[in-house]
Amino acid sequence: MNTPQNTSLVSRLRTPYPETNLRPKRRHHFVGNMIVFLLLVAFGLILADRLVLNGQAKAHSLDGSIKITSEAPPISLTALNNLISDVTQNNSGITFGISMINLNTGSQLNYGETGPMAAASVSKILTATDFLNQVELGNESLGETLEDGNTASYDLQQMITVSDDNAWDSLNDELSYDQLQDYANQLGLNSYDTLSNNLSASDTATLLSQLYRGKLLNPSDTRLVLSYMKVANYRSFIIPAVPSHDTVYHKVGEVDDNVNDAAIISNGRQSIVLVIYTNGNGLYNWTARATLMQQITKAVLSYYHLN
Repeated sequence: MNTPQNTSLVSRLRTPYPETNLRPKRRHHFVGNMIVFLLLVAFGLILADRLVLNGQAKAHSLDGSIKITSEAPPISLTALNNLISDVTQNNSGITFGISMINLNTGSQLNYGETGPMAAASVSKILTATDFLNQVELGNESLGETLEDGNTASYDLQQMITVSDDNAWDSLNDELSYDQLQDYANQLGLNSYDTLSNNLSASDTATLLSQLYRGKLLNPSDTRLVLSYMKVANYRSFIIPAVPSHDTVYHKVGEVDDNVNDAAIISNGRQSIVLVIYTNGNGLYNWTARATLMQQITKAVLSYYHLN
């Protein structure tokens, strides 16, 4: 579109020269070409402003300026299936148990081993929710002193944030393993076994889903557990693949050649649970295992529009 200055210029050029009262033909052609040129430039700017090219989208900053940010388009379910299949088949020496839940819809996807696997410290989330549930029922207290000499409140925090096994043992002993098994059964976690500490990736995802949706504890206790999971240690598996603007609550479990990470990931609009269990079957390369977990995580985040 023409600017006010260009309109004024055209108006003046269309006025006959007072000396000759003739239209300057050469200038008429020049002005016509300039008008066409300016119209083409304006059209090009409008078109460039509206188009999204090569996965780039326009974003406005707080000061009104325009920034270009890269947004990879989400992948399809077929592409997700293919990528996970490639990772698991190309690493056949490792047993994978993978489960994810769309917390907005409740739909669940499972890959690899669907039966029980070594949960390691991931099942500390079960102990935490069980103990806090008993506190809510009036059967336990966060202020009570456990067998290790610490308060239950302190051990609960240490068990999740730094994966303290002594704190875990004290809380489990206070609850009793029979009671812990009954609690898991009540939640429908049928793969859980207290003696072997085995749990399927699918049931782990269900546990995290119930926790996040407030089905296990009151709002205050739910926030407490999530606050511990938000800062929990061993952050080299799923977390490096998650964008910094997303929120992650997670718990890692390691025992022998088994490495697991169970996470809740949210960007405020979309939330998911992602659980990745791995059994190295004699392979102990944690760095390689972390790389594989991150490959899976990136694909999952893309599928759920969290990348």
